[in-house]
Parts: sequence; structure tokens; C-alpha cells
Amino acid sequence: MKKLYTFLAVTLFSTFLGAQCTVNSSVFNGPNDYGIVPDTITNLPVAFVGTPYTTDLQVHVDPDTVTALGTFPITQISIDSVSGLPAGFTYLPNPTNGIMPGGSFGCVGVTGTATTGQELGGPAANGVYPIIVYFTATVNVLSVPTAFPATLLGYRIEIDAPNSLPAIESLRFSVNAPAPNPADAQTEFRFTSPVNGQVNFSLYNMLGAVVAHQNIDAEKGNNRFTLETGALPPGVYMYSFRMGNSTVTRRLTISH
Repeated sequence: MKKLYTFLAVTLFSTFLGAQCTVNSSVFNGPNDYGIVPDTITNLPVAFVGTPYTTDLQVHVDPDTVTALGTFPITQISIDSVSGLPAGFTYLPNPTNGIMPGGSFGCVGVTGTATTGQELGGPAANGVYPIIVYFTATVNVLSVPTAFPATLLGYRIEIDAPNSLPAIESLRFSVNAPAPNPADAQTEFRFTSPVNGQVNFSLYNMLGAVVAHQNIDAEKGNNRFTLETGALPPGVYMYSFRMGNSTVTRRLTISH
């Protein structure tokens, strides 16, 4: 079957991660680019003991699949269960029911805070927690809805000690939730960068118009960015951080 694991993975992840994320289709290279961003090669950002962890996975479900009998549409992908997440880590998909129709976009937010000792946990006692997703894809085969149970492997969360050099060397781009949120005069974002480079920040109102934009010169490791919000009207906004092919998009509320 064409990319059965790819498009299934799409929804798979919508089941094992924990803050409400915002769908951002712009991370895909056009309407025919299907899968999950980041993929299992880039994988999830490293988590540090004692540091709040937040990351997003953006999903675009393949609309059809190829079998020996021909090409058939994918009705939906749904998650049956997920195992392997470190204790204290949660997930929340968007849509919140964890079901994504074929051809649709979605996302999954993962949050948690690693505790002392988890950097030595996991199956190999090395702080690496492989994640296994059990899911079912429903495909219309000759007009008959047919369920295809499957398993997604390859994603993992690596937990490292605070400020550990190996962790800094293996950093991946991630953004923590802003504080405060709701914001009044200003709010602060903390994010990690795998390299020295530029991060693009944008703030959108609910009509999709850009109301703030800034290019941030990030350093490898931990970074902070303060957004002045005092002059912005109260309401709900969406913010987006982009570095290379990695993008994190979420909601920010401004209340004066």
C-alpha cells in the first residue's frame, strides 16, 4: 500500500501528544505533500530534566492508498492506543477526537516535564523512550469500508540531564508555551535551537492578518524572546515560530 505507514502515522501521532496545537499546513511542500512534520529522521526535540517540554507535530493525511486491487480512498485514520511515552508526558490532537479524514490536515501537541531519574530510564536505561502507536486506517476497497490495523514505529522522546553537553549537541528546535498567557503588556517565549541561526516569528489575528513579525537571531541552546503586546487589541491570536523546516504554531490570548 502506498505510504500506508506515512498517512497512518499522520493520525497516529494525533493521539499521543498534550497541549492544544494549531494546524499549520504551510509546513508541507504543497497540497500533495503528505506525512508528518517532523518525520522520524528529524524526530522529536530532546527533553531536559526540570524544563517544561512542548512540541508540535503537523499532519497531512494521504487521501488514498494503492493495493493489489487498485487505488482506493482513505476514509479516516484513528488511533487505537499509544505506548512508550515517559511518565508525566501527555498529548492532545487537533481534532481532539484523534480522528483525521483522508486528505485532511491536523496536528498533535506534546507536553510534559521530565523528572530526575528519567534521563536514565527507558528500555535501554539511556533516557530514550521509543513510542509505539497502534492505529487503524479505514479504506474504501471496492466501495466496502475496510479496516487495516497497523503499528507506527520510529518516533521517540530522549530525556537528558539539565544543561548536559550531549543534550545540547543533540538539540532540536522546540518552543515552550508563552508566559504569561493571557498577556497584558508583554509575554515571554523560551525556545531551544540546534544551531546558531535565524528564527522567524509571526503573530496573526483571527482573520489571518500578520500583526507582528520579527526575525530572531538565535543561539545554539536555550533562547528567550519577549513580545510587546500592550498596543495590540485584546483577543485571541495565533503565533508561529519557524526555523528551517521546523514550525511551531499555537494560540496566544491578549487581555488588558
